[in-house]
Amino acid sequence: MIVGNKLLLIAIALPLVTLLVIGTKTYENIISFQQQTKFIEETHKVILSLQNLLTLIINAETGQRGFIITGNETYLEPYTYSLNNLNSTIVRLEKLIDDEHSDLLQNAKLNIYPLLRGKISQMEKSLDTMRTHGFNASAEMILSDEGRILMDQIRNNISLIINEEEKILQNKTNQSVVDGQNLLFIYIIGIVISITITTVAIILTYSQLDIKHKQITKMLKIEIDKKTKALQHSNISLKQLNEELKRQDIMQKEFINIAAHELRTPVQSIVGYLEMVKSFPENFKKYLEPLERNSERLYRLTEDILDIARIESNNLNLNKEKFDINQIIKESIDELANKIRNEKKNEFKLICLDESSQKYSTRDKELFVYADKNRIQQVISNMLNNAYQFTENGKIIVKIKKDYSNKQVKISVQDNGKGIDKGILHTLFHKFTTKSEIGTGLGLYISKNIVEAHGGTISGYNNPDGKGATFEFTLILENSKN
Repeated sequence: MIVGNKLLLIAIALPLVTLLVIGTKTYENIISFQQQTKFIEETHKVILSLQNLLTLIINAETGQRGFIITGNETYLEPYTYSLNNLNSTIVRLEKLIDDEHSDLLQNAKLNIYPLLRGKISQMEKSLDTMRTHGFNASAEMILSDEGRILMDQIRNNISLIINEEEKILQNKTNQSVVDGQNLLFIYIIGIVISITITTVAIILTYSQLDIKHKQITKMLKIEIDKKTKALQHSNISLKQLNEELKRQDIMQKEFINIAAHELRTPVQSIVGYLEMVKSFPENFKKYLEPLERNSERLYRLTEDILDIARIESNNLNLNKEKFDINQIIKESIDELANKIRNEKKNEFKLICLDESSQKYSTRDKELFVYADKNRIQQVISNMLNNAYQFTENGKIIVKIKKDYSNKQVKISVQDNGKGIDKGILHTLFHKFTTKSEIGTGLGLYISKNIVEAHGGTISGYNNPDGKGATFEFTLILENSKN
């Protein structure tokens, strides 16, 4: 009986000791895992800060060139915004850098910061030259390639640092996986030892404890499954985070490349026509129309890019006020009607209807909303121009429907054009989604963010009869603004 009691004590004590060891090792692995996770998060933030640093200096250069090309001070908005945020971005970056990133900080101070100062100085000189000596002198400075060389050096240095950070990130991720595997191994080995000792002791002492043993085994298995699933979930989350970072990096590079390409086309046309004006001044009136057209396109592209920057930096500020939405719709329709008349497309019809599908005049009715008037007019104009662009002939119908039960108004624009390509229906409101050779695919993305910032919804679909498409959005009525 004494031997049996000793074996029973051993059966109880040894598993407890084993579980204590497992608990200790588990705690150590959890602490290590948390540290790895924190480091990975911080490294992601470091990489994003570096990418933001590059984006700011690129935006500053875009604003500088926009001003030099046009001479319009408003084009300096991204330049001023970027320089104002450059120092704060550097401060955030240095706060993120700890001992494990000390080489990064040293590299930034020795290579990146001097290059940034040099680039800023070069841009300031070109702006001063533009203001004092005009476009030709500043253009010569740009064509000297000093700015491009500095920008290439900045890109290369930031890319090198990002690559090093990504290597460190990969090592830490691998270490996190190894820690997880070690934790699982400790669990398995510990549980096997515990079960073996407990089983032998129980068989030698009290066979009646077999039921209890099975209950304990089941509980331990459930716990192992929980921890295993938790570990697998953590590994999946890390993988998804890494994939998301890569996707965001690809999207950012794609955005920069497409924006640069789209801006280059009208700029080159403007420069070319200006050269033609210099060579053949007697044909000035002939070249004036394409100059105006490309200048307008360049202005729209710049405004779209600025809106994208505001949206993605959560800086899309709304100046809300009470105004008559019917008046804004009328102005937008009149603007498109003038465009149609100027292009001599008399087969087009612009029709405005109310919810009962009766002839509706925006001149005689008032319908107040509380919103940013300029932004809402931007959305309406975008929808009208899209309908006009994809409709060779026919009619465009604007409908206004009041829904007092939901305290909102719905504005829709319907055309009988060729409709929405099925290949882009699911990404219709994403950036650069377009099948048009003259569009950038930014308008609907900007419109969606403007409408959603007002608490409304926006959608687009092909008409049930297979002719054309309809785009519609909702706004809160003025008496529901609170």
